Amino acid sequence: DAGVRSYEETEQEVSALLRSHSELPRGHFLRYLNSTQHKEFTGALDAVHRYFDYAIQRSGPLVEYRSMQTTKCVRPWVCTQG
Repeated sequence: DAGVRSYEETEQEVSALLRSHSELPRGHFLRYLNSTQHKEFTGALDAVHRYFDYAIQRSGPLVEYRSMQTTKCVRPWVCTQG
């Protein structure tokens, strides 16, 4: 159930994932989703920046474009149409 787990519980799991797989872009995206779910917008912004940094390094600019399109739709505080 969404919202049942606390921010801290999920953050602990994401941190453990990133400790063992620091280059995994999706781990940073999970941190972004957790932060937005709990209205931790500073953490969300940091996480999405890290996500894009790692995604570009691994897969190039096409992934960045696709990710930006996805992110526009999941940002609860600014959802744009494009």
